[in-house]
Amino acid sequence: MPVFILGMPRSGTTLVEQILASHPNVFGAGELADFSDIVAHLGDSAGASVGFPEVIRTLSAGELRASGARHLDRVRTQAPAALRITDKMPANFRFVGFIHLMFPNTPNHSYPA
Repeated sequence: MPVFILGMPRSGTTLVEQILASHPNVFGAGELADFSDIVAHLGDSAGASVGFPEVIRTLSAGELRASGARHLDRVRTQAPAALRITDKMPANFRFVGFIHLMFPNTPNHSYPA
């Protein structure tokens, strides 16, 4: 369901989001700070004393998928009927590997801007 639009500021991410959101099954959610929030709390339950990205090594596949499920639950509240919801936060480039671990069966596509 999520579509991550990554790019540097002024690189056309807003235009890409507007084009995608013109489709009736896509909701443009803008720039979501969700991953910054998720990363800030990684390892809280395990008492991990290392920061991101090192804390990723302490998480099981189940914990990673649970983080992904929590993200989907939060995002879905913005547009419950949408088949796709975009997130165009430029800073998400820092979390690409983490996003891939949370959603391992999601196809990856990249297109030059």
